[in-house]
Amino acid sequence: MIDHERARLPAPRGTGWLFAAILFVAAGLRLWAVDFGLDIERVRPDEEFVVGKAMAMLESGDLNPHFFHYPALLLYVDAALLGVFELFAKAGFDPRLVGRLLSVVCGVGTVAVAGVMGTRLFSPRAGLAAAAFLAVAYQHVRESHFATTDVPMVFLVTVSVAFAVEGRRSKRHLWIRLAAVSAGLAASTKYTGVLALLPLALVIATLDERSWRERGGELVICVFLAFAVFASTSPYLFLDTEGALSSVNELFRETWGERTLTVWNPWYPVTFSLRYGLGIPLLALGIVGLMRTARSPRALVLLGWSVPFLAAAMATPTAFARYALPIVPPIALAAAFFLELLRARGLVWMALFLSGAIPNAHASVSFDRLLSREDTRSLARKWIQDHLTPGTRVQICWGYGAPSLPPDFPVRWVGSRLGAVRAAERDGFDVLITHEHPALERYSRVDRSLSRRLGAAVLLQRFDPFAPGKSPGIYDAVDAFYLPYSGFQGVERPGPRVSVWKLSR
Repeated sequence: MIDHERARLPAPRGTGWLFAAILFVAAGLRLWAVDFGLDIERVRPDEEFVVGKAMAMLESGDLNPHFFHYPALLLYVDAALLGVFELFAKAGFDPRLVGRLLSVVCGVGTVAVAGVMGTRLFSPRAGLAAAAFLAVAYQHVRESHFATTDVPMVFLVTVSVAFAVEGRRSKRHLWIRLAAVSAGLAASTKYTGVLALLPLALVIATLDERSWRERGGELVICVFLAFAVFASTSPYLFLDTEGALSSVNELFRETWGERTLTVWNPWYPVTFSLRYGLGIPLLALGIVGLMRTARSPRALVLLGWSVPFLAAAMATPTAFARYALPIVPPIALAAAFFLELLRARGLVWMALFLSGAIPNAHASVSFDRLLSREDTRSLARKWIQDHLTPGTRVQICWGYGAPSLPPDFPVRWVGSRLGAVRAAERDGFDVLITHEHPALERYSRVDRSLSRRLGAAVLLQRFDPFAPGKSPGIYDAVDAFYLPYSGFQGVERPGPRVSVWKLSR
């Protein structure tokens, strides 16, 4: 049995500078194109909920978010930051940018904490490897661009586990209880953050210097602390029980009842989310490292961290790729742990490290390059503004793929079927905007009956994101985000295929 509590490999020269360079790369990959699509109203699902509710609270002064699909902590933080930024913002300031920058800070912070944790658990070299793996991890880079709950929650979970690790190492109550506080904050950012209590419980159970009665008492204190923090930072879950129950019923109906977003595949988090989000080499290194943690008391916390979040992602019938995001930091740490166990040096170590890092760096750069290009919806908006007379009545097929038009164009939202389009035509809306996407048909499509009608219409302009003759790539099918999750060579820019039609009578 390997006891990795013993001798560690020496720290590389210039460790501090290397760590700073890794954080610089992490920040660059996450800041690149962070202003993507700000002229599009619904360019990234859930941003409108998080930032929109924060803006509503700021404007009304009502601390009740009246929205409980997510806990309230991130809404409060966004509202506070928006209040500060608005004092200095110029005209045209988009509040989503504040939420996105917060995600960037949390993303880079997660890289830093993972690096420190790897150093404390294993060695400075392992800490650098873990930080580097996470800095370029494509799935983490991707989600760090947007004002949603996932990256802040993962940051707080990582902080909680890091505090727990330090508590076990130093044998001090303070760190253990700070881990409980952080777990409460994670749960108050996104409900699944409560699973951070499980690796904390595992750490408490392995405190050999304490009796089982003392360990049980410590666990009770930690659960109480986490709940108190959760309740105090999301108070209206308990003060507005009617609204909270209504949200729970709505979520249950969408997920388990109507299953409007269901693509139930319990292996989806591994075979899709992590396979394409981390690449097979890094995922393989991480899985082998996680398997080896069972033989190391110090590293066992990584298994206790990843398994609950993986089980939660596998159990839900709503298969979003981002649900596997909490597993990315422990996989990065486990991959570094495995490299440490090999005791390999020189070219062998570097070859294994690069096999995990390079595919992720390539995917992250490819994603950022595409994200920095103008979306087809933005191009359509500009074309309409430049080529159509203000006051032209425009009907737009509803959906996430629809462009946002300037205010001097009267808009009627219609579905993707012929009946609604005919009714708008009779009222003088003789310009129609359609949007289609072969991989996201639930959000962007044209009904067959409407397609026949368009055969008699005049195509004024079309904005096509796809590279001619290539596959459009692999998409997260239930996520209305118009960039592939993998296979970037098939697209030239974000967005659906947007067409502008003149409807002849």
